[in-house]
Amino acid sequence: MSACKNQKSTIMLDIYGELDAEERMRLQQHLEICEGCRKERQQMVGLMSKIKTTMKSPELSFTEAKRMANTILWRLNNARSPKWWSQIFATRPSRLIPALAAASILIVMAGIIGYNTFIADNKFRYSANVAPEQLNSQDLEIINNLGLLRDMDAIQKLVQAVDQSPTNLPTDKTFDDTRGMKNGIYGGDYA
Repeated sequence: MSACKNQKSTIMLDIYGELDAEERMRLQQHLEICEGCRKERQQMVGLMSKIKTTMKSPELSFTEAKRMANTILWRLNNARSPKWWSQIFATRPSRLIPALAAASILIVMAGIIGYNTFIADNKFRYSANVAPEQLNSQDLEIINNLGLLRDMDAIQKLVQAVDQSPTNLPTDKTFDDTRGMKNGIYGGDYA
């Protein structure tokens, strides 16, 4: 008979003295029932006693033992107290992710609302008091061609600006030998 697969690690821990009282009691109850596990434990105990008798523990000098003890203490202290900066980076991202997600959603929603408001303000809407049926066809045509009327107004202003340019203003003198050239604006000879 062989030992139970799920009990092999428990048997090893029992031999090393690593089991607590409750687990040790469960193992003892199992060993009373299972002959394979009982034989496995006896073989392990025999092997461990042979190892202890044949192999002596290495002799350490006082300085080597002290150095090993200091190294173990240093590793234990460093394992218990992580650096302050590692604690910040270890805890912050898990706290910041929901906050960043909520802020992103708010920014996107504000952008959508702002865009829709901007588009709605730039479109011409009928007044709430006037229904489209009450407008006559001439008023509807003017409303539909409002952009064209704005362009025509801009063209009229451009024509007025061109008509008032300095080339159309009356000049002081025109000489025949200049072939139509006029005196300079600042009183110079010819411009």
